[in-house]
Amino acid sequence: MARRFRSKIKVRCHRQTVDASDVLQLLTLGAGQGTELVLLADGPDAEEALDALEQLFANDFVLPETFGKSAGGE
Repeated sequence: MARRFRSKIKVRCHRQTVDASDVLQLLTLGAGQGTELVLLADGPDAEEALDALEQLFANDFVLPETFGKSAGGE
């Protein structure tokens, strides 16, 4: 999902921060269920990106049907 935005999105877990668009980096966090993550975004659509990620987490990672339309995707 992070690749759909122009902003740079990062995920912080404990003291490690990784690029949210890189699945392998995300896996290196070793974040299990219940682990607290901090989402960071910097760029022209940062607020929209963080809102979309918040919804993704709130909906147990089920993407809404309108996701691609609101984020400028296909």
